[in-house]
This record gives sequence, C-alpha cells and structure tokens, in this order.
Amino acid sequence: NAYPQFDNMKDARGMAIKLLGVPGDQLLPSQQGRGEQDFVMFNHANFFVSDVAEYRQNVAAQADGKKVMAFLPGWDPRQWQVRHLFIALATLSEAPPSPLLTTYFSVSPYKFGNLNAKFRVTPEAGTCPAYTPPAQNRDVPNFLRSALYQQLSTDRQPACFALQIQTQDAKRYMPIEDTSVRWKESDAPFQTVAHIQVPAQDFDTPKQNLMCDNLSFSPWHGIEAHRPIGGINRLRKAVYEAVSAYRLERNGVR
Repeated sequence: NAYPQFDNMKDARGMAIKLLGVPGDQLLPSQQGRGEQDFVMFNHANFFVSDVAEYRQNVAAQADGKKVMAFLPGWDPRQWQVRHLFIALATLSEAPPSPLLTTYFSVSPYKFGNLNAKFRVTPEAGTCPAYTPPAQNRDVPNFLRSALYQQLSTDRQPACFALQIQTQDAKRYMPIEDTSVRWKESDAPFQTVAHIQVPAQDFDTPKQNLMCDNLSFSPWHGIEAHRPIGGINRLRKAVYEAVSAYRLERNGVR
C-alpha cells in the first residue's frame, strides 16, 4: 500500500537481504567500493503488470484514485487486463502469522553467472530448533513486528531460511520481459544454493531502528554476475533510486 496501515489489512509483504563485503565491481558507479549485494523480494511469485508501458498506465490510474478500473483502461475489451487483475487480488493476501513464516520471491529475473534465473527465500524446517510462535492479537496495528519480537527477542529462537534459485530453461515458456508470467516449477524446480539463519537478537532499539530506516535496498546494488535483467528491472533502477533519495533527504541524511 502507498500509505502506512494496520498489519491485518490485506497487502503484499516484503523481504530484503543485504550482503556486505562482496568482492567485485558494483553495477552502479555511485556504489563503487561498497561491496554490497542486495536481494529484494515480496511474497508473491509474479507481478500484476507485464512490462514498463503497462506499469506506467496502471500506476498512473491508481494515483488517480482508480482501483479495479486501473486494469480496465477504456471500453475496448481487448485492452482489459483481467488476468493481471486477478494477480493483483491474489497479491493482496492476508498477513501471515509472522514475517518468518512466509516465502518471498524475486518476481523478476537476474543473471546467475551465464544463466538467467529467479530466486526465492523460503522457511527451512529442520535447520533451526522447532518453534511454534504463539498466536498474536491481529487487531494490534503492528502485530507482525510483535511476532518477530516474540521469536527473536523474547523467546530467543532463531529463524532459518533457504535461498533457492530457479534457472531458465530455453525450451520452456519462461519469459524475461513479462513479469506477470510465473515460471512453473514443473519446468524448472528451485534448487537450494544457500542457508540463512536469522539469529536471536535485540533488534527493536532506537539505534537499530534508525540504522534500518537509513538503509537503501535496490536490485541494482550488486555485481555483474547477478545483474537484474528485463524492462521491469530497468524501471526499478530509477524508481528505487528516487524513493531512496526522497526518504534519506526527509531523514536529514543527505
């Protein structure tokens, strides 16, 4: 959603990972010497627009106060984006019991060395001690944060994820330029390439919150081996840079 809202409202949920100390030249001239690789995801496997032109039309309509009609531009049924409307409705899902109990997807494709790939981060049972989070009061505005605090800070229980890669098969319909198409796992199964452990920690402190609010994530923070590809990713470069600059300026950082 474009505005802060209670966690019990239907919406997409995101996850971002920033690796530090990554060797190699950064993709962006402004990032040289930082040694970062970001992974930016949200909890739905495909996007509700296909390409940059449709993104522009859809976002402009939503900014004009349109919701469903953003997917029905005009009276000509050939222009209606009914399939994309259903993707958008599926994206606006109920909140999970905890941010640590859902799967997050890259949605758009990236280079994986010489291959093209998408990635996801999914909870990995068996690599962390078994833990069942207590039920949260979903009427509390920030109950997802409370669930995170309960597990990591109060109960001192870590969380484990698997980072998985799905590589493109040129013989299958796995398009680069249409992010509304979900790459079928029957065509290319996900393979685990890394394990992630979120340790028990005291994260909800003024110092940590300030550091978090001044971080910037982007699919373009990284190295050539993991270059974002496709039109939507090129669009995201400009959008993420503009949003980050606006937020940091408002925070008094630049």
